[in-house]
Amino acid sequence: MSRRRATGPPKDQRPEDAPFDALAFKEKVQAELYKATKGMTREEERAFYREGVRTGPLAGLWARVEAQSKARAGAGPPNDAPKAVPASLGGEKKSVQKPFIRYAVDAGWTYLSPEEAMNLRRGVTSPVLDSVLVDQLQRLNPGVVDHPRAEDILKRLIRVKPNIEGNLDAWEYLKGLKTVFVAA
Repeated sequence: MSRRRATGPPKDQRPEDAPFDALAFKEKVQAELYKATKGMTREEERAFYREGVRTGPLAGLWARVEAQSKARAGAGPPNDAPKAVPASLGGEKKSVQKPFIRYAVDAGWTYLSPEEAMNLRRGVTSPVLDSVLVDQLQRLNPGVVDHPRAEDILKRLIRVKPNIEGNLDAWEYLKGLKTVFVAA
């Protein structure tokens, strides 16, 4: 059964029974933000998004959140407030991480210990298993991607901006909307 994708106005501006496609809406907003911020410096981008927060549709909510935060910071906790207990990763590890690892292994993935994963990365900050990615790029693209080109692709991938524009760039490469020039 295929799902029908529909785009259109926000829910409060459309008929009750009309479907709303959140993915299409997200893609549209991302494209608009990409156009609006293209060519901006990092500081200009930050200013653009800050201004959007202050004047956009969620401005009232954001102002209330900021006011409550400032009030809490100045007042301090009431005497009868429970003491803050640092969050434990034990709960998340047991309820989220371990079941996810079991699921991935059952689906055919190979479990790597933290030490093994660190050895396959080029430092703690690398978001990917560098040597695995380089090897797989060459294996999946024989005759097109050699070792230097695979290294170049890796560098491009880890330099993607950590914001919505970077998400859009990565998505466009994954969907084939952007390509990499390969000399014949």
